[in-house]
Amino acid sequence: MLSERILHVAAFYGKVDVVLSLINEFAFDPSPVGADGCTPLHIASLKGHSNLVQILLRFASPLLTDNFGNTPLHLASKANQFNCVKALVDANAPLFIRNSEGGTPTDVATGSSRTFLAEYIKENRTQLQAGIRPCQKKILRFT
Repeated sequence: MLSERILHVAAFYGKVDVVLSLINEFAFDPSPVGADGCTPLHIASLKGHSNLVQILLRFASPLLTDNFGNTPLHLASKANQFNCVKALVDANAPLFIRNSEGGTPTDVATGSSRTFLAEYIKENRTQLQAGIRPCQKKILRFT
């Protein structure tokens, strides 16, 4: 479908204004799935467009997987897109979901993204094992 390709291309190039216009003014679905199973959030995460990732997270779920079982966090981690990794983790993207090769986002991470994810998991191990994400805990404490 043409509308899917337009949104995917805009995400590939990090065109925030185009993506927002398509979603808000033309009522495009913010999570169209391409032939490879990728959504615009997957593409923006892979390409390192952290500002667009933050915007897409308002409309799209970080739980969606592509045809290979990769979440946006898998792709950002593998490409060492540190700012995207941080944005996705802050949005409660799944840390332990396995792709079709059996890898979690931490398993496939490289460079500073790998270090960040490893430290995040180490520092928050108790909450994560209890099924509570640290940012969820903060929300619960203030409500």
